[in-house]
Amino acid sequence: VFEQETLSVSTSTASVSFSQEMDTVLIKNIGSTLCYVNFDAAATTNSWDLAAGDTLSIDTNVTAVHAITASGTTTLRIIGQGKS
Repeated sequence: VFEQETLSVSTSTASVSFSQEMDTVLIKNIGSTLCYVNFDAAATTNSWDLAAGDTLSIDTNVTAVHAITASGTTTLRIIGQGKS
C-alpha cells in the first residue's frame, strides 16, 4: 500500500500520520527553507535536517512524520510504502 501526503512546515511542529505502519518513507523538501524531520516523535532543530530541494529515504517502521523549521516555512511531499 502507498500513501502520499503534503505537509506544510513552520516554526511550530507539524505532523502527518499514515493509516498504517509504513516500511519505507520518502520525503522531499519542495520548499525553499531548511527543515528538521523526525519519525513517530516530535521534531526539533536537533532532528534530521532536510535542506530545500533535498530528499530523505528511510527504511524503518514509521506511523507518523513530524517536521519543524528554525524560521520561515517550507513544504514536504511524503510517500509511505507499507504492507497491504
